[in-house]
Amino acid sequence: MRLLATVLLFQLCVCHIIGIDFGSQFIKVAYQPFGRPPEIVTDPSGKRKIENSVFFGEGLRSYGNMAESSAVSKPELVYSGMNALLGEGAESNIPASFQQRHFPYEFVLTERNTWSLRLLPESGFGDMPTLTVEELNGMILDYVVSLVQKEFNDSTRDVVISVPSSFTQTQRQALLDAATLANLNVLSLIDQTTASAVTYAMTRAPDGVKRLLIYDVGSRHTEVSAVEIETSRDESGRKRSVVVLGKESSEVGGDDFTNVVMGVLTDRFESAFHVDPRADSHLCARLRADSQRYKEILSANREVQISESSVFEGHDLQFTLTREEFEDDAITVVDQILHPLQALLEKLNMGVVRFSPLISPRPTSPKFS
Repeated sequence: MRLLATVLLFQLCVCHIIGIDFGSQFIKVAYQPFGRPPEIVTDPSGKRKIENSVFFGEGLRSYGNMAESSAVSKPELVYSGMNALLGEGAESNIPASFQQRHFPYEFVLTERNTWSLRLLPESGFGDMPTLTVEELNGMILDYVVSLVQKEFNDSTRDVVISVPSSFTQTQRQALLDAATLANLNVLSLIDQTTASAVTYAMTRAPDGVKRLLIYDVGSRHTEVSAVEIETSRDESGRKRSVVVLGKESSEVGGDDFTNVVMGVLTDRFESAFHVDPRADSHLCARLRADSQRYKEILSANREVQISESSVFEGHDLQFTLTREEFEDDAITVVDQILHPLQALLEKLNMGVVRFSPLISPRPTSPKFS
């Protein structure tokens, strides 16, 4: 929903525009040709959700889903979700959060109090041993825009990018710097939940006044906004207005549910083999990727069969994880995800009954996204 807003807002202003929903795990891209409906851009494999990843290895560089496919075999050479580091400095806990998730990155603080990452010698890029987070983000932005050129034969560099509403001015400027490195012309940065509200107002809102709560649970960030949408008609046509009443956010998301499943696998692994799998970056990357898959299965099933073949010295790890067990282990994460909603309602001195049914910009339940 919010992806379409990035192009709908500007379709009357420019001939061609690219909308980028720049998530920590996935990037989604829309292309707005003049006078025609927006088109969703796909990667070379036909996928609409593009992994926010860059791979450096053996002198080769790849992006998106192709880069992420190397994360299990060569996790130390794949850089994912680097937009979380934009505008962050020495006081930030973001690098520590990457390390808690067992991403094997080496962070280097720059003279500007921003972060860069040191490339390993085996990457084959000895001429650029460190890259700033702006450079890394610029590379992935350049890649997703190049997909538009290949699919639609359009060389436009005009873009609108959605960002968390909690992004500070420093973070927004860092993103603009990354876009400049990619030679992009940023027409606007739009808040993610605001983008969802605008899309709803322009495509689905009935006449009258409607008050909504918009809940957005990303991979590492949760945001809720209260908006009031008014739609009316007169002799000049349809009129719409969107007023943001308030918003709250927290640094928790779908990755934290993946961590819950990862914790179960880690505990069972240690119990079975008396070894901590987190000490092995390749094994840890394998278990993490599988934890994501098991979590998604639990979104639609009461249980999932955990099956890790030859996971340690030729031995298998197999057991059943039920949704009930998962929910019990994830109760703290659920509470953290609900906190922005509770804080927002308290700040507005309103109850949920004062709003129309919640809409979510994402197709999955916040509990399992």
